[in-house]
Amino acid sequence: MKRWLTLAGILLFVGTTLAANAPKGGTLKVDSPGLVLTLKAGTNRLTGKPAEVPVPPLKEIPLPAGSYDVASVALCAQDAARQVWTLTSAGQLGSLKSIEVTEGQTTTVSGGQALSVKATLTGKQAGLPAGANVTVLLRYVGKAGEVYDPKVMKGRSPGPAPAIRIVDENGGLLSEGLYKFGSTGGG
Repeated sequence: MKRWLTLAGILLFVGTTLAANAPKGGTLKVDSPGLVLTLKAGTNRLTGKPAEVPVPPLKEIPLPAGSYDVASVALCAQDAARQVWTLTSAGQLGSLKSIEVTEGQTTTVSGGQALSVKATLTGKQAGLPAGANVTVLLRYVGKAGEVYDPKVMKGRSPGPAPAIRIVDENGGLLSEGLYKFGSTGGG
């Protein structure tokens, strides 16, 4: 009996010591529908490459306490035909660039909707004489300041190009067409 009590005491001591030294954690919740964060989470021991962990929206995910860099952000929505449309951001992440998970707490992050569309025009802008070229750079900006690539994915295929209408200060149509993705920066 004395042997069992000694063994139970040792196990209790070891268990208490391990529990006291175990990393403490918190939870992370993305409260924006359709917003998926991908966190950088150290190095994958099998491949030696950086490991990334997706965090889905509207669920609390337990994580060890600490600071996490965000690798990318995706904003997803499903249409009536159950096709998933996706915008991604891996560059300018705004306030989503880094997230701090606090021990014993739930860290809640927001981003994505409502998006604002920012257009930057270069070239002749006043009056647009016939044959004038204007470059339009589109940027979709989420509420956390994250900037999404204007290339929308529909399922695994590129979605249609955005329609562009250039109007004068009175709302008169000066030009219209489809956005052409180029290599001059985000579009």
